[in-house]
Amino acid sequence: MATITERRSSAARASTMDTLRVGLRVLLPIFAEGPVIRRPAMTALAERFGWEQGIVDVMSDLRRRYGDGPLLMRVAGRRAALVLARDDVGRVLAESPEPFSAASREKRAALRQFQPDGVLLSTGELRHHRRVFNARVLDMGQAMHRLAGSITGVVEDEVTRMLSTCTPTLDWTRFADMHARLTRRIVLGDHARDDVDVTRELDRLRRRANWFYLRPTARRQRRAFQTRLCEYLASAQPGSLASIVAATAARSGVDPYGQVPHWLFAFDAAAAATFRALAALAVDASAQSLVEDECQPGVAVRPYLAACVLDAVRLWPTTLVILRDTTTNLQWRGAHLKAGSAVIIVSSFFHRDPTAVRAANQLDLHSWIDGTFDADPGIVPFSAGPVRCPGRDLVTFTGATVLATILAEHDVRLVRPTLDPTALPLSLDHFRIRFTVTPNPGGRAGR
Repeated sequence: MATITERRSSAARASTMDTLRVGLRVLLPIFAEGPVIRRPAMTALAERFGWEQGIVDVMSDLRRRYGDGPLLMRVAGRRAALVLARDDVGRVLAESPEPFSAASREKRAALRQFQPDGVLLSTGELRHHRRVFNARVLDMGQAMHRLAGSITGVVEDEVTRMLSTCTPTLDWTRFADMHARLTRRIVLGDHARDDVDVTRELDRLRRRANWFYLRPTARRQRRAFQTRLCEYLASAQPGSLASIVAATAARSGVDPYGQVPHWLFAFDAAAAATFRALAALAVDASAQSLVEDECQPGVAVRPYLAACVLDAVRLWPTTLVILRDTTTNLQWRGAHLKAGSAVIIVSSFFHRDPTAVRAANQLDLHSWIDGTFDADPGIVPFSAGPVRCPGRDLVTFTGATVLATILAEHDVRLVRPTLDPTALPLSLDHFRIRFTVTPNPGGRAGR
């Protein structure tokens, strides 16, 4: 077996014991937390018992002993390759969706519950056309979406209403309810603001999706959700993403409405990332000084606050594991990988690798601003390559606007948990984060 000083760059096959370790200490905790929607009880256990640290420890040990891999094994009866090298992360994502398909077997089993026609489950030419449609509606690659003005107005309105009723205590329940309202307004229009049922219906389907193949598709529930969604999309209000859907030409088979469930799903993950970003900012005086000038009302590009959201997803990935299925037989570092094999990328292992990432366990805004993190093949908070999330810019813009609105005229203090800004934990249970938020009319916006 190779030591740390004689690491191999060729593929290796995991022993039976190491395959069990990967199953029990890496993949099972990820499954338990909830890959599609977090299970609060399991997320609390993950933080309490350091599950994420255990995942990183196992992955680090495997790389030390086996080399850069990929590490071949059988997982749940499937041939699988566990990625251990940063460059291999880059290769897999750069060569998606062919020969590394994003529509993995597990993903298809999960997401069919609520978005069977989404781009993530699509292949071939249809996937390309759905991808193009998503990119056009979401203004992929633009720091400010064409609806930036109306989005900013929605965010400022909802955050201001929340702060007027929740001070001095801001917890996840209040924040999540606010974020769900602004999400419905941004995606579906103002008339969906108070329709909590559409969000609850989606969440019920997502909880079923957490079980992959173990729960049959709830077709009646899915149809009810789709019907409710289509009513909003058919009466698209100006200033909403629904209005852009209605105005954007789509090739036959794209199913514009079928793309919308994923946007609602993604905004939920963005809420957790934004709340965690606020927690990290609240304890980091140097980061606060960088964002101070961006905490102004109105539409603006806020690069440092957007970097806060990005780095929160680096520190605490909302996608715990990236899965790909090979579409053809491959030769990979001397190993033969058959078509239909699973490829597994554990995000936090690469995001928090102290041997490759400067200040891996700290909020690092500069590395987003100067492009260091975007150039690192192992740092992929919104995936990368041809399958990079087309909503990254919209999500970070929205999150930055939420943070700016909270911080503009309020002092925020983290009450729970206690965080050391120089050694942020690998697990952070957003369900139990709590702040005191006190008005400061002479705050950053007035400086």
